[in-house]
Amino acid sequence: MLKTVKTLIAPPLSHIFNLSLSTGDFPSRLKQCRVIPIFKSGNPLLCDNYRPISLLSSLSKILEKIVALKLVHHLDVNDLLYPHQYGFLPNRSTEHNLMHIVNFVTKALNDSEFCIGVFLDLRKAFDVCSHDILLKKL
Repeated sequence: MLKTVKTLIAPPLSHIFNLSLSTGDFPSRLKQCRVIPIFKSGNPLLCDNYRPISLLSSLSKILEKIVALKLVHHLDVNDLLYPHQYGFLPNRSTEHNLMHIVNFVTKALNDSEFCIGVFLDLRKAFDVCSHDILLKKL
């Protein structure tokens, strides 16, 4: 539907989005969502085996995408990204991360060096971390 009326709604949406970006205030109507539980695995009778999914409006997703693009651009232009950050960036993926680790291990083996890897996969990691500490770090 948005594509059908895009020429009519583009000017007011552009004004709203630009105003939101300049003031740093996200429109409260776009913050509303519908949260539904999605079953992960295990016993379906346990609440811990579900994760919440927020269903957002299309306009909210558009503004979110604009903010994400501006943020990544700012981080990139100001050289604030870790060189080996592969997730959530354009033209980078987990495959790049895997190629990096394979190259690192291969070089160490070719140079007769020791190479040790520790890989952790914490189940429900965000459920057990302190959200106050996480927000301070962010």
